[in-house]
Formats: sequence, C-alpha cells, structure tokens
Amino acid sequence: MRRRQMRTVHAFERQPIDELYRWFASEAEPTSPIWGRLCRWIAEHPEVSDRLDRLPGVKRQPNVFLAALKYWGGPLEPGPEFVDWVEAQWPELESLILSRATQTNEPGRCAVLAPVLASLPQPITLLEIGSSAGLCLLPDRYRYRYASSPSSVDAEATHGPAIAGAHRELGRRPPSTNSQQSAQAGQTTGLYTELPLRETNGEMRLTGSNRQVELQGLGGAVGLQGPDRQVRLQGPAGEVGLPGLDRVVQPAAASEDAPVLDCRVTGTPPGDPSDLVIAARRGLDLSPLNPADADDARWLRALVWPGEDAREARLAACLALAAADPPPVLVGDLRHRLDALLAGVAPGTTPVLQHSAVLSYLPRADRDAFERAVTASGIHWLSYEGPSVVTSVKAKLTDRDRWEKTPNFVVALDGAPIARASAHGGWVHWSS
Repeated sequence: MRRRQMRTVHAFERQPIDELYRWFASEAEPTSPIWGRLCRWIAEHPEVSDRLDRLPGVKRQPNVFLAALKYWGGPLEPGPEFVDWVEAQWPELESLILSRATQTNEPGRCAVLAPVLASLPQPITLLEIGSSAGLCLLPDRYRYRYASSPSSVDAEATHGPAIAGAHRELGRRPPSTNSQQSAQAGQTTGLYTELPLRETNGEMRLTGSNRQVELQGLGGAVGLQGPDRQVRLQGPAGEVGLPGLDRVVQPAAASEDAPVLDCRVTGTPPGDPSDLVIAARRGLDLSPLNPADADDARWLRALVWPGEDAREARLAACLALAAADPPPVLVGDLRHRLDALLAGVAPGTTPVLQHSAVLSYLPRADRDAFERAVTASGIHWLSYEGPSVVTSVKAKLTDRDRWEKTPNFVVALDGAPIARASAHGGWVHWSS
C-alpha cells in the first residue's frame, strides 16, 4: 500500500476526521511519539473526534487543535482525563483554533535553502510567500552545522540524535585532493569530505572514541586522528583534511552568537552558505506574525511538536534574532498580490522567490496558476513542498519508490527537483 502524501486543503475540509488524525500520527511519530500516540487515540474515540469534526473547513487540520492544546497547557496523554480537560476547556480551545492558523515558521529549513541560494549569483533579493514571522527570510543571519548521514534511506529518515558513519562539517576541498585519494582514502566531493563505509576489497569500519578515530580497510590501517578540532586523513597519496566536528558555517551577515542550525547531509550541496549575501528581502502573508509579539511567539512555539525540545529552543533563539530587526512582510493573498511582492527586487541583484509548506493550502488549480505566474516573471523559484504538492515537480520525480515510505519534502529550483529533505530541515539528501 502506497503511503498517503501530504493532505491538501480539500482533505482538511472533507476527509473523515479519524483518517486525518491517523495520517497526522504517521507524520509526527518519527520525531514526536507523543503526538503520534495521542492522534491515533483520538481517531478511535468519538467523544473527542466528533467535537473536532464539527470545526469549520481547514480548522479541522490536526496540527491546529494540537497546537491549541499545547498553547493552553493541556494534557498530552490520552485517556479519561484528556477527555474531561478538552470538554472543560473547549470554549478557550475553540476560540484559539478559530482565530489562528498553522503558520509554522521553521527556521531549520534555512539549512537546506541556504546552500541553494548561495549557489546563485550574489547578492540575492530574497522574496517569500507564506512568510509567517519572516524567520526563513533570514538565512544569511544564521550559522550552520552540517553532519554526514548514512547513505540508506531508512537511516536518513531516522530523526534521533545518533548518527552512524563518519561525521563531518562543511568545508572546502583540500588543494591536495586528487582522484586517487578520493578512491583510496575517502571521497571528497564538492564542499564536503566524506568517508565511504565500503570499498572494493571489503567492508571498511570507522570506529573511535572521543577525538581518536581509526579507519580499517584499504589493505591496511588508515589513521584518522585529531586531538583538537581538526582531523586529518592519512592516505597513500598524502593528507586529506576533514574540518573538525565543532566548526560552523557562518555567512558574512551572521553574528558570532547567531543561532546555529543543524542538518544531516548526504550528497553534494549546490553551494556554500558562507558565500550567501542577501541585499534585500521581502515576504507576503495573509496574516503576518510579529516575532517581537509575545503572543505570536507563544503560538509559534505551540506549533512545535512535544519532544522536539531542541527545535523549540532553536525557534525561540531565531524569534529573538528576528525581533531585533524584523524583515518586511506584506499583508495579502499570494493569488492576488504576487505582483506587489515581485516589485521589491533591488537593482543589481539575483531575485529568488521561495516558499516552504505553503502551496498545499491552495486548491490544485491555484497552485498551477501560481507556478505559471512565477515562471513568466523570469525570476528564480525555490520551492520546499510535499512530494505531490507542485504539479510540475511531482511529474519530474524519478525516485518515488525509494522515498514512498519516508516522510519527506522535495526541494526544487526553477521547477527541477534537486533534493529530498525532512519537513523541518533536520536532514537533506542532495540528488547530485
């Protein structure tokens, strides 16, 4: 049975409420077992689900109710006490649900978007639809820490803190690297230095404790050592440098204490975020949120799933950064005010329109009309949406079978898929 893809606005309005909550349980379980468990229970208990089924239109979306539950400090475990609390607090819950929208503003996605933006001619005018509080308009103000992921899809989908295989940071190709070293002492591709887990003569093992590591294979032992923050791989053709585990990538506009966004990576990224320069930025949203407003910030934090403490702390840090200098966000519907957004391009810059987890809230016809308008404008278009959301991108996917059981988003530049990534930017698999 093929895994259900991300629901559209029509599904939120018309799908049976028990199916909606089972679907959301499957989406949330990898990083939030609490939401997964609660949603499956709600789907089986009409004393709660019937009340949720009566919510209007898109307000039936599970994430809105769950965020309201967390906002008001409700119980997170299923059972009779949960039913009693929902019944007693329903007026407050319903009022919040009707007055708020999802508007998840996930800065972690910038760890995926920044390498793409950095691959284009600099500087950039960054435009965005569905900007919420504008946190994804600030990719040049964050710092980034990239770690390698195992090569299998199952491992890529693992959202826990443990990472199998070699760990590395973003860095430039060492001048001494050549094809022989790549084959015998590790693989250096683009901006990343990776250690293979296998080689032609047998399996390689990467082991170590603290900062002492040894690599066995290649017809003998290869020393990988680094007493401090720098590791060096000694191979038959010379030395290959691996940037140390504590280094971060910092664009010029990011301060020394800027939030650090972590991302696990496979494949070769298109660019280096340290090269990113944004000359102008502007967003568009139906109801922009103010990162400096305490209640807006409280709602955004409520949208973070329980158990994702690090993600919520990162969000709070990014909100504080944005509050000091909020990016401009226009009020309006992307179906009617796109021209106003596109008018904000600074002279001498490369214009890029980006969006993440936005188009799924539009009917298919409106999504297609948006794509035609962006394509006709001639600017670069960077999308970060569910696999079935953007019609033209969906048609170009050639790896559906590999990813059908893994929750993921597709990153596309100018309508061409270039990566699979987690919904919140925790991992990315670059296609080339």
